[in-house]
Amino acid sequence: MTGKAWRFVGEMEEISSTFRDAGLPGEFHAAAAAIYRRLVQFKDAPAGASLEDVLSALLQTENELNAAKARDYIGTSMVQKRRMVPNSPSLMRRPAKM
Repeated sequence: MTGKAWRFVGEMEEISSTFRDAGLPGEFHAAAAAIYRRLVQFKDAPAGASLEDVLSALLQTENELNAAKARDYIGTSMVQKRRMVPNSPSLMRRPAKM
């Protein structure tokens, strides 16, 4: 489960948003997205994470998660960054001069 948890983040966020748009509580699915987001570090890990590693990941604070994202972003190439933030003006190619 931990190796595939990252796949469900977007779905849970979409369900949460749909519920809220319909005037229903979306917190359950927003919380599920947060749980799955904390397990994303196991995406490319070999099969089976230890219980200790999973619990440690689940207990991370939002600040720790954001710091980890920032470290990952800093370590990526410009090509990867363009894929991560395709509409960022600072990363978009400038038009050729005529």
